[in-house]
Amino acid sequence: MTRSLPERGIFPHGSLTVLRRAVLSLFTTVLLALFLLFITLPVVSLFLRISPEGFFHSLTQPVVLDALSLSFVTATVSTAIVVLFGTPLAW
Repeated sequence: MTRSLPERGIFPHGSLTVLRRAVLSLFTTVLLALFLLFITLPVVSLFLRISPEGFFHSLTQPVVLDALSLSFVTATVSTAIVVLFGTPLAW
């Protein structure tokens, strides 16, 4: 019968569990930091390049309004498709 490492006395009682939790916590923290940088850095850089007045002025341009409406319609249709087909499939 083969015993695990903690049962053989190589690691003190519970230290392997503490080590696993520490590694998992560090890994989760690094992934969360990378995710937040990936999401927030482009948004922050956009707002640093333009003044608030310029931002609100650009919202009235026809090209921007067309892009916003296309994004809204696309998101609405895709959400409806997911709800209509995904819910029965998940059931």
